[in-house]
Amino acid sequence: SLTEDHYLTLQYDVHIKYWLTRLLKASLPWKSVGVTHEYWDIDRSKVGANYNTRVARLETLVVNDPGDGGSKADKFERDERLLLQGINDPETTPDLHIRYLFYLAQTYFHLSQFENSIKWYKKRVEAGGWVEEVFYSLLRIGFCYEQLANRS
Repeated sequence: SLTEDHYLTLQYDVHIKYWLTRLLKASLPWKSVGVTHEYWDIDRSKVGANYNTRVARLETLVVNDPGDGGSKADKFERDERLLLQGINDPETTPDLHIRYLFYLAQTYFHLSQFENSIKWYKKRVEAGGWVEEVFYSLLRIGFCYEQLANRS
C-alpha cells in the first residue's frame, strides 16, 4: 500500500539513471515549480513551514524516458525560449535562476551550440551552490571544447 506523501521512481535513458518524483498524495497541496524541467514541491503556505514530506522509492515502477520532451520536435527551441524568459523574469527566485542557468547550458549543448553552452555552464559554475551540478557543469564545458575541437 502507498502511505507516503510522494514516491520516486527510477527513470533512465541511454545516458543516465536517476530517481524522480512520479507519484504524489493527492490530498496534499502540491505545485509544479519551474518554466520547464519542473519539479514538484509542497505549498508550505497551506501546510506550514515545518511540514516534512515523507518520501519513498517505488522500486516496482521504472520509466524508460527517451528524452524527447514528450515527442515535441521543437523541445530544445521551446526550452531555450522558456529558460531565457525565466532567467530574465525579476520574480524568479535565486534557486530557480541557478537551475535555469544549468538547463539553458544543457539545452545549448543538445542544440550543438557549444559556444553558448560554454557561456551558460560558466555562469552556472560562477553561481555556486550544489557541488554536484557545479562539477557536472565543469565536465560539460570540457565536452563542449572537445566538440569544438572536433569540428576543426
